[in-house]
Amino acid sequence: MSATVAYDGTGYRTSAGWIQVVHTTRTWPDATIMVAGEVDLGQVWAETASPFFAHGYPPAIYDAPSNNLNGADHLEWRADTFLTTVPIRSRAEPIMLLASFSWGYSESAEPETTPTILAPVATSSQCWNDCSELFQRDFPGWRWA
Repeated sequence: MSATVAYDGTGYRTSAGWIQVVHTTRTWPDATIMVAGEVDLGQVWAETASPFFAHGYPPAIYDAPSNNLNGADHLEWRADTFLTTVPIRSRAEPIMLLASFSWGYSESAEPETTPTILAPVATSSQCWNDCSELFQRDFPGWRWA
């Protein structure tokens, strides 16, 4: 998945970030384990206590998950990807939703089965609201709008 933003603003007004929440369901013959959601941090941000997967002037995001079966028979992998404001002066400024979409894939351990791509779909602010508890729990040093 690759997404970019075109915006006519200049300077700091072109700054925005991407926050991504991943939901996975893995199935084995005797069990199904679902992960309700976890913030997916970009490699650069993994140890910074920052919720952003990516950010920029203007923002762009790229993600290519694969081979996440981890021994399971089947995997459903879905990401909720949020374009947000990035606090410029301090973490006291709230992070606000600008736009969002959902995307993902499913894969199976069955031989010769190719993964199925879940096409991107625009999501509403309700998706952001559904993740607000997760954001506040995992990133308490940030303000969330």
